[in-house]
Amino acid sequence: MKSYTHIAGALVLFLSFAILKNLNQIFLGVFLAGWISVFPDLLDKILGKHKSYGHSIFWIVPTIIIGYFNFTVGAALTIGLISHSALDVMTTYGTPIFSPLWNTNFVVFNGKRRVKTGTNQDKAFSLTMIFLLIPMMFYLTIPVQNTLTNTILPVNDIYHNNTNTSGVNMEKNNININIQSNHEKNKTIIVDKINETETTIKIKTEPPN
Repeated sequence: MKSYTHIAGALVLFLSFAILKNLNQIFLGVFLAGWISVFPDLLDKILGKHKSYGHSIFWIVPTIIIGYFNFTVGAALTIGLISHSALDVMTTYGTPIFSPLWNTNFVVFNGKRRVKTGTNQDKAFSLTMIFLLIPMMFYLTIPVQNTLTNTILPVNDIYHNNTNTSGVNMEKNNININIQSNHEKNKTIIVDKINETETTIKIKTEPPN
């Protein structure tokens, strides 16, 4: 497969894993997964032999060790290498994933269903991966607010009890409630009603007067 296909495939796999595991350092992981996905071809180009030691699956051993020190970095590197091998075994001639112990090329599918590098099949697969990346990146770049940082106050209790709460300032979409905590600090709870089923709660702690 071409480099752009390897990069797109690695990013889709890494972002899927990142969303599933709720990983931090997403952009660092994206960079590392994309870079390591073309590492096998770069290394074999330096060695002067196509699909040689650089395509060995054993490169994941050091990347797994790295994962013990930084899980996101290790996951990005490991997934990038695995994705390269997974895509190459679908090509016409396969890839020697157990090199140098075993230099036989491994392939999947029969001859007619394999992908020839640089053909329209290769490009179509790359475009498919790119289309999958768009919603993933959109999902990961949506800002997430930590609205309950100090205490949890059920929304239903606010709506049901707001008529009996002193110091309540009610607006069309906002409810501001000033309460006194046991720690002698004022806390302001702001409830933003986004729609009939979604409400955002923000809690702001102020020092005592």
